[in-house]
Amino acid sequence: MDSKSWPNAKGATRLNFIHRMTWIARAKYVHKFVTVGALQTDKPAEMMYLRDQVFSAYTMRTLDSCVNFGIRPIFAFDEVKRGKKNGWAEECMIGIRRYPLFVWFSRGAHVAEIMHVEPGSTIESKLADCIAYVTAREFYLRKSGKNVDVNTQLYGYSHFSGFNGDGDFISSDGVGFPWRKIYGLNTQR
Repeated sequence: MDSKSWPNAKGATRLNFIHRMTWIARAKYVHKFVTVGALQTDKPAEMMYLRDQVFSAYTMRTLDSCVNFGIRPIFAFDEVKRGKKNGWAEECMIGIRRYPLFVWFSRGAHVAEIMHVEPGSTIESKLADCIAYVTAREFYLRKSGKNVDVNTQLYGYSHFSGFNGDGDFISSDGVGFPWRKIYGLNTQR
């Protein structure tokens, strides 16, 4: 399914696509890092600052976990438009690479420059989009008190993290996002 057919697809077609993609995600050789952040503010500068902090923490955790598993990560972003980079994420990644902690978490191993790919042009890009969609949908439905039709347990074993209401970064590895542990949300829907 591509970006042109997704908006017009019926619910059953979307669910079928999600189940096919999460079958790939459950493969033992696919390491999944999922971070969820929710922010309520009407101040654009505060929102951008917190977005960058969440992104930085997530990137450092991903880097640390990959190195611990003996994996040299490759960070790739979808191009916003053909030939155009994702500005804020690019700036944030360049800044992260200058942190002394980046050297610590990478254990001095070479981490390649960020790759930019056309949206949906690789299986990794499609898988990342699917995981993001399922995670955001589950978060929205749980927060709204509605029944959850797809959930993060479909990915299999994953590395999850998020910020709780006190601003603490919490991480947990397992099957399914730890909604109760991080956000105090009911997991029985």
